[in-house]
Amino acid sequence: MIGFILGIFTASQLPFLVSLVFCLSFILVILLVYGAKSVIWVTRPLGFSRLGQRHVKGLDHSFGASHFSIRTLLYATICWGMGFTWFTVSADRLLQSRLPQAHTGDWVVEGRVIGLPSHETDLIRFNLQVTNVISAPEGVKLKDANFERIRLRWFKSEVPVLPGATFTIVAKLKPPHSLANPYGFDYERWALIKGIDATGYVKKHLDYQAPDISVSLIRFKLAHWLTELWSDSPLIAASYRALLLGDRGGLSDDHWALMEQTGTSHLLVVSGLHIGICVWCGWWIGRCLVACTYLGLRLGHKGGPVWPWLERVLPVFFALVLSGIYVGLAGFSLPTQRAWIMAAVLLGGLLLKCPPSVWRRWWFAMFLVLLLNPLSIYEVGFWLSFGAVGALLLLIARRSQSSGIKTAIRVQIWITIVMLPLVTLSFGQVSILSPFVNLLAIPYILLILLLSVPALLCAYCGWMLPLIMVGNLLSVFWSVLDAVVSVAVNLLGSSSIYLILAPSYWALFSLLVGIFLLLQPVKGRLRWVGVLCCLPAFLPQQERMNKGQFSAVVFDVGQGNAVLISTQNHRLLYDTGARYRSGGSAFESAVLPAFSKLSPSANGFLIDELVVSHTDNDHAGGLQAIYDHGISFDRLTGGSPRHLLEFPINTYQQCQEQTAWEWDGVSFRYLVAPSQRQTSVTNNQSCVLEIRSSSCSFLLTGDIDEGVEQELSSQLKPVEWLLAGHHGSRHSTGEFLLASTTPKTVVFSAGFLNRYGHPHQDVLSRVLSYTDNVLRTDQDGAVFLYETLNGRCESETWRTRQKRFWSKG
Repeated sequence: MIGFILGIFTASQLPFLVSLVFCLSFILVILLVYGAKSVIWVTRPLGFSRLGQRHVKGLDHSFGASHFSIRTLLYATICWGMGFTWFTVSADRLLQSRLPQAHTGDWVVEGRVIGLPSHETDLIRFNLQVTNVISAPEGVKLKDANFERIRLRWFKSEVPVLPGATFTIVAKLKPPHSLANPYGFDYERWALIKGIDATGYVKKHLDYQAPDISVSLIRFKLAHWLTELWSDSPLIAASYRALLLGDRGGLSDDHWALMEQTGTSHLLVVSGLHIGICVWCGWWIGRCLVACTYLGLRLGHKGGPVWPWLERVLPVFFALVLSGIYVGLAGFSLPTQRAWIMAAVLLGGLLLKCPPSVWRRWWFAMFLVLLLNPLSIYEVGFWLSFGAVGALLLLIARRSQSSGIKTAIRVQIWITIVMLPLVTLSFGQVSILSPFVNLLAIPYILLILLLSVPALLCAYCGWMLPLIMVGNLLSVFWSVLDAVVSVAVNLLGSSSIYLILAPSYWALFSLLVGIFLLLQPVKGRLRWVGVLCCLPAFLPQQERMNKGQFSAVVFDVGQGNAVLISTQNHRLLYDTGARYRSGGSAFESAVLPAFSKLSPSANGFLIDELVVSHTDNDHAGGLQAIYDHGISFDRLTGGSPRHLLEFPINTYQQCQEQTAWEWDGVSFRYLVAPSQRQTSVTNNQSCVLEIRSSSCSFLLTGDIDEGVEQELSSQLKPVEWLLAGHHGSRHSTGEFLLASTTPKTVVFSAGFLNRYGHPHQDVLSRVLSYTDNVLRTDQDGAVFLYETLNGRCESETWRTRQKRFWSKG
């Protein structure tokens, strides 16, 4: 089992998928070696193949091992190869069903809605299981349609979108694509794990069939009933849906941020903790029934009573049935399936006459989960679930005699320490409030979960008082979380709630060694050695540049701009990306996750200068998010007049009125064309910024057109890096600009398959006549521009740095 798991883990870490022929050939070679060794060993008593026996003995002596250890090694290698091959086959099958980029267009498909649709204002998001492809885009053959599951958006739908409903629709489809940025959410990987082969939106529907009764429809009706029941308190309704049904769509970004700050996100996501409480309840129900049969019911016969058998079976049976019902209510999501499988294996071992050890069952549960879905190894929840259970098993092995509050505190501290490396690798930050808040929040939420079921049954029968009381308990939960965060922010500052951890590999290894020493059942100096080993992971890991150098990150924000310029001690953010009409912004999804690692300060995140090149949404849309997340800045500069920003600003100055300045030996200056002072065209109001060190230079032109570029030609100098104007519009980045700057690298910041066709082919042709180093955020992800210690100007992309087989880069 361990060999199989290691094989899957090895294959998952490679940036590419190994050929299936190679995998099968490897297994075949190992099998042949194992078979030859077995034949030689079996024929030994018969006197055959003495030469072979000498070879076997030589092989044994060379490894310093017996025949048994060599056989074990070969067996483990076979299992490793099988795990490696199983992952490769599974991943390749999912990639083969993904919609190719060349097949983007309008498709007519028939399918069935699966899962719970997510309802927003005038927008519904849902998954469709495709049952028939009726029509394909022009130039695409129907037989090339391999996609099975698609994720769709439907604006202002004319018919109800219910689980199990069958639709025939016209949909604009494209392959799954994610904004590729450091520390950002990898949507492509998420879609691969979920089996989503294409994304898009519904243009119109052609046919509709109402759904039949199903588990998903029951969940939907229950969610609708909860929403109506708590119509005057949407937060309580959303909390109930999340806690009981695993439907997290009703909780706002502010609520998730509050839970993230307190480390309680796991409490309102149906996971192993909730499945565990159901297992516990079912176990005691079974135990009570056993007690009843033992005390009152006569189920025996002449051969003796059968209650000892029932004593083993009934608790396990009810534990798995009750938790299985909860898994169904939660939609059979991967985390709940994983938790239920783990519970089934750990409890199922108790039914055997000679139960295997809990660690064997732990490994077997991991084996089953990866056998059913090998790509779940990429999920953070997979590692956190098995890590938490493993930590508890380690604690149980210590056989602590403490009880009550001491036990709860001991468990919380133990899990926090053991899970620290996993949390560090997964999120890069740890809430310092989490251990203290969870100490009370975990039993509190479990109490609410236990009381919710009878309260809902009473409400269904018409007695509302119990449900109102439980709802008040949920209100208290949110109020306490808000109060705790408010106090912590006032005392520590908003960014100090988190420990920002981005350790190097040696620091992470040191952290693992330190935790191992801290967990040993000894006291004294060894514990202090463990503490010292943990310290490097908490030290700042940012690489500081030398004076006179600068670097830039052109974030992948889709159709928009967001560029972070850093010198030795200062930072400038040029543009903020777009704000989405469905809610949220590109800044929050693409820039903010990396920003917390790149620009922390004592009181929030600090920018020395924020530049909003002009007021178009794709450049200024993230301004509200910057304020909401407490990111402070010393100076706000923009190209458009102040009143056009439509945002309350105390200090604002136009870049056309600015002069040059210097930070840490790096010069900055705004280039201004005469027409920019009078124009009403917002694109041509853009701030044109030049950054120049002794070795490297970078020019950012916003959305100005060729006319303004021609006016600026007398001020332009050759540059190493150029951010193409207006995302690659055919009317920008003209011949005058390219001839005056002769850039070595040109970066296009454009959206994937955007409706404008940026960057335009004419612009690409012009640029390629000056340089071959053309980088595009829609294809390459975030672009890193930096100066090496020896003064060389280098560029690198995120998709190249983090190459994965599912990535398009």
